[in-house]
Amino acid sequence: MTLCLISGAPLMAQADVPAPKVRAAQWQEMVVDGVGRRAAAPPGPDSQAHADLTGIPVDRAGVDLADQVLFEDLATQISLAHPAMISLYGFDDDRTPWISTTHEPTSELIDDLKGLPFDTVIKFGAPAATEELTRTVSLVADELEKVDRVVESTGGVRGLPMEIVIEYELNPGTTELTTDEVNTLLNSVANQSPDGLLPVPVTLRATEINIEPEIAVHGGSDLDPTDVTIGGCTAGFGVRGGTRDGLASARHCYNWMKYYDLSGYIAYNSATAPEEMRDLQWHHTINGNTAAASFKTGVNSQGDAVLRTVTSWGNPAMNATVCHYGRGSRVTRCGTVDMTSTHYYDEDQRYEGIVRTSQYVSAPGDSGVPWFTNSAARGIHAAGNSVTGHSYFTWISSLSSILGVTVKVG
Repeated sequence: MTLCLISGAPLMAQADVPAPKVRAAQWQEMVVDGVGRRAAAPPGPDSQAHADLTGIPVDRAGVDLADQVLFEDLATQISLAHPAMISLYGFDDDRTPWISTTHEPTSELIDDLKGLPFDTVIKFGAPAATEELTRTVSLVADELEKVDRVVESTGGVRGLPMEIVIEYELNPGTTELTTDEVNTLLNSVANQSPDGLLPVPVTLRATEINIEPEIAVHGGSDLDPTDVTIGGCTAGFGVRGGTRDGLASARHCYNWMKYYDLSGYIAYNSATAPEEMRDLQWHHTINGNTAAASFKTGVNSQGDAVLRTVTSWGNPAMNATVCHYGRGSRVTRCGTVDMTSTHYYDEDQRYEGIVRTSQYVSAPGDSGVPWFTNSAARGIHAAGNSVTGHSYFTWISSLSSILGVTVKVG
């Protein structure tokens, strides 16, 4: 009998480990007719990028993107208020917005969605809420870290049909996890759920990952390390913590930074996320300086910063268009959200609460940069993968839930 060690316990003989059982979903749908009125407004600055990504005609892309922002902002607030009920939210291929819940929607939820100027599909009977899905991703990552030949992993929750997909990279010359190893790992995860079941199907894939943190007063400005031998980052959104203003950035960036290499604007030392697995930090302003509710999206022909003022904040939906600008990319680039509740880890670090885009649209130096849609704040940049073609950012609600600061809104 051949035994293999994983998760601290010996495996059974090959082909003897049963696959974990998955919780059954009982999906039902209802459509909520939106009766709200759209505010008259010119197309947003990211309308062309949205048209390019979705194939929507340019003359409709502006309204569609504004609708996306309205839906995401509302869905975020609903999710924060009802973490045990909301599962996922996103857009179908035809751009119909949907929100999934674990049980029949409340009258309060229906009334909230009625206030939107478009119809929304509620898909209820989801097998798990966001908090359990996120915890499951974290537990799978815990188990993979115990496997000596696994050096990196990343993955998260995909849209409907709901599933968790985790990719892992192996030490050179080692073999993929066997079916028994995978089943043992996932059974360990399932045993930590209330009913002993996986909330949704989980798929593990061996692949090359190569995720790199992209290291290289308003958001989008350069943050330079006090140690000149270390790469710089980009400031995220202006934030407010208690009675102090400041600038957000990524935790993996150097924790002693200057604003545009100038002294006297921000505290060199930062306050980092108390949970090491959240890629966030912030620097408070000093000497009477304040943080603006604006962020940089480029420079004009005279070399002056092009700024936008934050109008709202919320976590992005599945299939949403999101954009960013940073010291590495030096141009506004946009992508489409294809995974949420994501994690990534290598031998040096591990981060959770990450959103992934289906395109690689970032560059070294962008770490900490604001992610946005038009003028709505959506996240703080974390990493990129030029090999598989993805960019990663921490969702915006973690600033308040983890760091205890709020995005400044103009």
